[in-house]
Amino acid sequence: MEDGIAETAQYAYHGIDGLIRLLHRKSQQSEFHRLRGLNYTKSLLRRATALDDHKRFLVAIASKDVVHVDQLVANALRQKRGIRAMIGFLRGAAKGIHKFKSYIEQDYEMGMVLLRLGGNRLASFGNKALGLPSVTALRNFSSIPPIIPSHAKPSTAEVEANIRASFEGIMDVVEGSGGNVYHAVLMFDEIATEKRIRLDRGERFFLGVCREHGHKTSLEFSSMEDMEELFRCLDKDEVHYASESTIGALGILCNNHRIYPARPIMISGDCKKESGEEHVAVIQTALDAISNQSDFINIRIVSIASDGEKRRGKALAKLTFKNLLSSESNIYGMLSCLKFMDLHVGEDDLTADKDCKHIIKRLRNFVIRRSGFLIGKERITPSLLRVQIESGGASSAHIRASFNPKDRQDVPLAFNTLKDIWSLPKVPLAGNYNVSPGFQSIRTALWVFGRFLYHLLFPYLCVYLSLSEQLEHLSAAAHLALALFRQGGKHTLPTQLYSDVMIMVKNIYFCVAKAKADNPTDSFWITLLGTDRLEELFGILRTMVGSDANVDVLQLAERLGGTTEVSNIFAKHPEWDRAPRPLKMPTLTRSSDDVPGQSDHLKPASWKGDVQLDKVTLQTCWRRGRHLIEDELPTYGEILSELENEAGVSILSPRGQLLINVPRDDDDFEDDFSQDLDSSVALTPTSGSNEAAELRVEIEDTLRLELDEVEQENSSPEAQANRFITFQGQKMTKVKALGLYSRYRKVPTSTDRLRRVQGVGRHVGPDTAASDIDISDLSGSGTVLMVSDPIASLLRCEGRIWLSIGLVNGITNDGKSVQFLNMDLLRESKISISYQLLGLRPSTSDDDASMAHDWRTYSTAERTFAVPGCVVQPINPEISNPNSLGTPIFFLLESRMLNAMSASLYEGLAKSNRKLIPKFGDRTSEYPYRERLGKACFLAQNAADTQASNIDDDELIACPLCTDPMIYFEPGQGQRMLQHIGSHILFDKKVARSDEPCGLCLRSSSICQHFLKKGRGARGKLTFDHERTRTCPVKHSISYSVAMESSETSPCSNVPIVCPLCSEKHDPAVWRYNMHAHFSRVHTTVTGSDLKRYAHLWELSNFERQEMKTIYDNRRHVPAKRKRAPKLAPLVISEAHQAQILAGPENNHEDNEASGSGLSGSECGRDDVHELDHDSDCDHFADLIPPPPHQENDIDMGETDTNAEFASADGAIDGVRGDSQNADEVLEASVLEFSFLN
Repeated sequence: MEDGIAETAQYAYHGIDGLIRLLHRKSQQSEFHRLRGLNYTKSLLRRATALDDHKRFLVAIASKDVVHVDQLVANALRQKRGIRAMIGFLRGAAKGIHKFKSYIEQDYEMGMVLLRLGGNRLASFGNKALGLPSVTALRNFSSIPPIIPSHAKPSTAEVEANIRASFEGIMDVVEGSGGNVYHAVLMFDEIATEKRIRLDRGERFFLGVCREHGHKTSLEFSSMEDMEELFRCLDKDEVHYASESTIGALGILCNNHRIYPARPIMISGDCKKESGEEHVAVIQTALDAISNQSDFINIRIVSIASDGEKRRGKALAKLTFKNLLSSESNIYGMLSCLKFMDLHVGEDDLTADKDCKHIIKRLRNFVIRRSGFLIGKERITPSLLRVQIESGGASSAHIRASFNPKDRQDVPLAFNTLKDIWSLPKVPLAGNYNVSPGFQSIRTALWVFGRFLYHLLFPYLCVYLSLSEQLEHLSAAAHLALALFRQGGKHTLPTQLYSDVMIMVKNIYFCVAKAKADNPTDSFWITLLGTDRLEELFGILRTMVGSDANVDVLQLAERLGGTTEVSNIFAKHPEWDRAPRPLKMPTLTRSSDDVPGQSDHLKPASWKGDVQLDKVTLQTCWRRGRHLIEDELPTYGEILSELENEAGVSILSPRGQLLINVPRDDDDFEDDFSQDLDSSVALTPTSGSNEAAELRVEIEDTLRLELDEVEQENSSPEAQANRFITFQGQKMTKVKALGLYSRYRKVPTSTDRLRRVQGVGRHVGPDTAASDIDISDLSGSGTVLMVSDPIASLLRCEGRIWLSIGLVNGITNDGKSVQFLNMDLLRESKISISYQLLGLRPSTSDDDASMAHDWRTYSTAERTFAVPGCVVQPINPEISNPNSLGTPIFFLLESRMLNAMSASLYEGLAKSNRKLIPKFGDRTSEYPYRERLGKACFLAQNAADTQASNIDDDELIACPLCTDPMIYFEPGQGQRMLQHIGSHILFDKKVARSDEPCGLCLRSSSICQHFLKKGRGARGKLTFDHERTRTCPVKHSISYSVAMESSETSPCSNVPIVCPLCSEKHDPAVWRYNMHAHFSRVHTTVTGSDLKRYAHLWELSNFERQEMKTIYDNRRHVPAKRKRAPKLAPLVISEAHQAQILAGPENNHEDNEASGSGLSGSECGRDDVHELDHDSDCDHFADLIPPPPHQENDIDMGETDTNAEFASADGAIDGVRGDSQNADEVLEASVLEFSFLN
């Protein structure tokens, strides 16, 4: 009771005051809960409204109406705006009301790529559609000024200015290197330019003139006379347009993407007529300028890189092979201990370098050249290589593309071809090919060459290799190449290609040594060497201007700085870049598999291996590379061991003499394809290409004038006055005057670009041929001749014709290489067979246990011969059974078959075709083939020819007009032949000058046509193009440059010359003595003074005319032929191994024309050879006369069985003769009887 009634008690116990108090409390509680519910409801409504705003924000973003939403949101957050304000910003931006000007660095980089590659219009598109910075903002962001082109020979001041301009924007990075010296590569390469005269930016000098001859006239534009004199010199060919420009660039060796892209420092016009000595001055100017700027940028040039151009190669030899490496040099200790390393250097231990990608292309072009290459004793031709790669599973389309000789600049294609070679297993897989001894020997040789390719290229492609492993592979490649070159010389690797490969390997070791000496804790990437970074700039430049047009020198200078800027951005963002397809280099794993997603860029950032310099020991890497070769190829390891005992041998002196700049033999070349278009007659420019080029120049000049007008206010009065000149009575700017003066002048543009403009494909695909057909199902057929098949043929040696056995390594049908040939086509005139000679020696019981065969083949020193199909007979000999795996396989043959084969081949040839039999040269111990006592075997000629010994007369060339007496010329008497035939053209009334007779055979020009081609190199001279010469029967080796000059010893100057008015490429050349008649017949509109302009083409000096008259008067005088005394004793011929062929008794009539002319039976009935009496018997056939039984009794070679076989053969042939068949049918019957074929 003291505490009162509890609030929880029933209401009946409460008084009136308590009830009132409880009622007030309950009312307050009800109001509280009511108001709280309202608050909750309001809060929920507010939250629901906010949730809808976020949805609106997401929808606004998803609509894609606003670009760069991240920048808009960032700006709103910086202004502390809420979600509704952000939505308002989005809506305003979508309507174009709000524009945000804050850009990140990546936006500027994306806009700069669009500006440089696509120009102002594409950059404006990026600004409007993608929200990138405007063109003005991008130009303000750019930090690379334009490069100054050299109007004449480059000067040191110009190069120094370009160095400062190229590196000024990155000096903060360079100076932040801590004072370390940067190693750099000085790169040089050429790019084609339009032949057009322009003014430089200062409007003072003419651009577009070659540096070689520009000094002959003033290149400063001060008056109209200067311009007129320049074009006069161009017309008179005293100076030349710059058909290409030499670009010099610096490439720093580091992994900083802002530094390592190539930076151009030199642009100089070139007309391709500069010598190597003159080019030295150009390179030395760049070196001097870099040295003068050492205070500005601390750079050391460690190598000068080139793409393999011959002129620059000669210049680099003078600069980088001055002396031997000094013992005082800080790299001497690292390099002097490397056995076989070449130690020639230039100033500051400077070395030359060759670009890896160009080496790859040259190697591919070398392995597919028609003449093939030699490895050991095996000559590997493209046909053999095709078969080997096909046996590895490659498709016909892949092989056809790989062996397309027209596509010579495609790096991925070249790499794939070389990879196909090194991927071939040493032991062929089971299939249709590996049964042939020739196939297995070729595979073994290819495997050796494949190891060289693998070790040379794998270090550049496998991103998982460490620097030490890269150097080991390169050492292995150098040692194997040294052994191969020492073994096969220029036939294994052409001297120039071998030298460039070794220069590349040498430079890598030298550059690593310099890096270890100067910056031992840094890293080194061999992929940064060479000219690849400069090629990247050229690829970007092609993207700028298009692939169907070139730039002139001024355009090149203005755009080249932009290429460096784009290259920097792509180096920073490699995921943005897609390199030009012909320049891509795939990256590989250690198992030679491709690395996906990394094929476009081999940059330092993509390299996974350890390339720290402090973990590399050069001597260890060099020795380990040699051990790789000694373990894989012991034979070549022995060659290297032998070379250690010879003084002066190095990788660049394989025979003790330095290979740099030594004279090359005529057959020492990398490829034997036809010359490029730019070495032949220039194509006629199309009107469309000229109009487009001129329109582009006019637009640029107009824009330039507008910019100049804007800048006039800030320029001095003197500078403004220098911009104007009086032209045709009107005052105008120099730019406009130059454009008007040269507007209608005929200026030939770049030949290479015009091929594309005129619709000619860059790479003409190969014609449909037999190579397109799958030949896998033909390997077992006996009706075709295939590559690697054995054949019998004939060779000349010491005035006689002998049998030869060989393996086919190439088949040509009408100039096209094929893999197989139907036997019925073998005697067609367009068929040519190339084969490698096999050795032949008597067999033993170890070779053939059954002793059924008395001869076996073996590999000899490589000799390859190309013969017409009519001089070839396929054979199907037995194959030896190897005793163990790895034992060489060889062919087994019989004497009777070889004797009969030699007779049938010889008798099957018309006498006119015997001159086509190639010469072997002087006899060796291996050919002609010898029996055990050393007697020569398998003489392939009849008794009459043996007694007369007039085989060499088959090669003589007769004058078609001299009959009493007959005048003959030997193939080597080309000059005497020209003089004699030329005298007929000048003074013989029987020769119709109007027919333009050939200077070799006197046939009309409508039948006999000759063509010329430019020799190799920039200074190559004109030579005869024997491949394009039509129908002329005279085969010669006349030196064009000697024959075209009249001298006391050779007064005749009658050679084919190009008519200046016949502009078509397919027009043949005209003989000089016929040129006047040619003008009278073809160019009838050229008369009077116009005709006198060309009189020098046919007018002869009094000396030449008098000498030629004397030659004509004495044309019947035949000088006595001097015979040389034989150097060796005459060959003793084995009668047991000679199937002599005697004429039948019915042909021994003195009045028989066929017998009198020396025709064999197989030649009777040939309408195109001789005319026979209708009553004469043309069905005779040569009898095969076996040797007497008493001869050669001391050698058990199965003579008794052989004689019996021949006796049965004679009976078979007599039976055939009795059926009155012609000679060809008799020959076929005899071949079937002796089982020559399958």
